Amino acid sequence: MEYASCIADAVQLVLDFDLPEESLPEAVRS
Repeated sequence: MEYASCIADAVQLVLDFDLPEESLPEAVRS
């Protein structure tokens, strides 16, 4: 589950930036 934790942390960092979805890669949005 370490890999999933890394992904969750990365997603949280992206959310913290509060960027518009248009600026995020499709892989992140999916």
